[in-house]
Amino acid sequence: MDDGIQRNQSVASTEAATYETAEDYIAALNGDSPWIEYDAETNTATITSLAGFVKACKQPSQNVGAFDDLEETQGENQLFGYDGESAHFDSTMAQLLAGTEYEAAYLEDLARVDAMGNTVDVRVNMYNPMYYLCASYAGYQTANVASVWRIRTGINQGDTSLTTEMNLALALDMYGADVDFETVWAQGHTQAERAGTSTENFIAWVQTCTK
Repeated sequence: MDDGIQRNQSVASTEAATYETAEDYIAALNGDSPWIEYDAETNTATITSLAGFVKACKQPSQNVGAFDDLEETQGENQLFGYDGESAHFDSTMAQLLAGTEYEAAYLEDLARVDAMGNTVDVRVNMYNPMYYLCASYAGYQTANVASVWRIRTGINQGDTSLTTEMNLALALDMYGADVDFETVWAQGHTQAERAGTSTENFIAWVQTCTK
C-alpha cells in the first residue's frame, strides 16, 4: 500500500532455528502456554486456544486509539491532516472520548474541511475500500472496482485484526472480483511473502493476469 504511511513490518523479531521434527517445532511455538496441537497422522495443526494464539502471534503494535492516536502521532493522523499538520478523524473515538480532555480536539478536527471542501468523513470513506464494496455503505456500487486482486498479509502483524484483510477478501469475492488471498505464517503486517520478494511476486502475478 503506497500511501505514505509507515507501518509496522513485524510484531517481534525471532532468531532463525531448525527443528528436527514437527513436534519439536510445535513445542517451541507453545512455550509455557500451549495454544496449538499437531496430529502426526494427518500432518495437520489445530489452534486450541484463541487467547493463546493472540498472545503468541498477535501482540498489538498500536497505542490506545490505534490509527487515530490520542496525541495525533500515527501516520493516519498525518494522512487525514491539513496543510501538513496531523488531525483526528475517527468519529467513533470522538464519541467514546466525550467528556474527557480529548473531546474538544476531536470535535474540532472532525468539523474541519480540506481545500476541496470535503469533510473528514468524506475523506475516510474515499480511503476505505469497504465503502464501495458493501451494501451497508452509501458508496456501494458507485466505483469501478478492479476485477482482480492480490492480498498478502502476515499472520504475526499486530497493526490490525486478521478480520480486516479477511473482510476485504470476502467483500471482493461477493462483489464478483477474482481474489488471490493468503495470510503468511510468521510474517509481519505488509510485504508478506512465502518466498521471493513482494515486488517480484506482484509483477509475476500481474503478468499472469494479463495473459
